[in-house]
Amino acid sequence: MIRKILFLFFVTFLVKSAEAQIVNVESLRRVSDTSKWSGSASLDVGLIKNTNSIFRITNRMRLQYNTDKNLYLFINDINLQQIEDNSFVNKGIQHLRYNRKITESIKLEGFAQSQYDAVSDIRFRGLLGVGPRFKLSKNKDFRFYLGTLLMYEYCLLYTSPSPRDRG
Repeated sequence: MIRKILFLFFVTFLVKSAEAQIVNVESLRRVSDTSKWSGSASLDVGLIKNTNSIFRITNRMRLQYNTDKNLYLFINDINLQQIEDNSFVNKGIQHLRYNRKITESIKLEGFAQSQYDAVSDIRFRGLLGVGPRFKLSKNKDFRFYLGTLLMYEYCLLYTSPSPRDRG
């Protein structure tokens, strides 16, 4: 009984932590059938000219290439909206992820991500990570994985003078 309670607590903690991610990559993965390539892309551009000039551009892309041993996933999400020369939305994320199948239930995973968001004062945020990914369920109706990755983060804010001065 104690094991079940600890397991439930552990799973609840993982789900709560996953909500804090800025990019939920798991929701963007697709189960591949015989097609090795899958993905989607959109581009939205708008210009309104009245008493003010309003410009917006949004680009979203998800591209996945899957073989028997390798999975490559690229995510791009850019959003810029401005009135005259003043941006009120200016953010973007690029994410590249690679999985290499070691066994049926263990994969080696690595990723790189860059991000900026003027509203959140993030001039640049870079992430690099690598580690194993364990397949905990073999049920075809649902998937359950556990990943333990080491990650390096570098963040440069608009309000900070330089990364050296932040300590």
